[in-house]
Amino acid sequence: MTDQLTDERTESEEQPVKAEPIRVAWAAIPRVNLLPVEIIEARQFRQTKITLACIVLGTLVVAAAGVFWAQMGVNAADEELATAESEIVRLQTEQTRYAAVPMVAAQLAAANAARTQAMGTDVLWYRYLNDVRDAQPTNVKLDSLTLTVTAASAGVSADVLSVPGIGTITTAGTAAEYSQVSAWLEALNKLNGTSSSTLTNASKAESPDDPTKAVTFAAGAVLTADALSNRYDKKAG
Repeated sequence: MTDQLTDERTESEEQPVKAEPIRVAWAAIPRVNLLPVEIIEARQFRQTKITLACIVLGTLVVAAAGVFWAQMGVNAADEELATAESEIVRLQTEQTRYAAVPMVAAQLAAANAARTQAMGTDVLWYRYLNDVRDAQPTNVKLDSLTLTVTAASAGVSADVLSVPGIGTITTAGTAAEYSQVSAWLEALNKLNGTSSSTLTNASKAESPDDPTKAVTFAAGAVLTADALSNRYDKKAG
């Protein structure tokens, strides 16, 4: 039995092992081109012509696109130029229409300056006379009222005790008592635009023909710049 096993082992060891072939996927497969050289060169030349034709065609397409883009820019520039020219024509028309505006503006400014100079002594007399009437004390009767404007701005008064003014106000009338004449002088000083009231003369009638014994007086005051209306002055700005 032992000998039989030994013989079988010997036989199995003596049999040669067959090696399987190894496949190499990356190995290059030899190729043999049996075409003539003329055909190969003709094919290469045809391929070169196709490549060059594609390059030329691409160049033409790019050039056409550039020309189209440039033409669009030229058209846009032409439209802008036409718009600018029409605007220039419109502005020139407007300029012709308003060419006389500077002259009219200068004439208006000159007229305003002349009016300001001429009306620089403007006083709202109706309002001022109403103020004088309202300030008149009881039992004081004015026989005359004279308002004189001499300058548009305050000047130098000849009387060192009075303020500079633009004119004078002179009144004459009668009163029952001297105290009422004094009240009238005080009322003159309180009027807007009036200052430095003075009494020129005052006398009480002693004649038996005048039973009222009225005091006859003459008084005046300085008219200041506050009495001016200033409505014709040039506004700032």
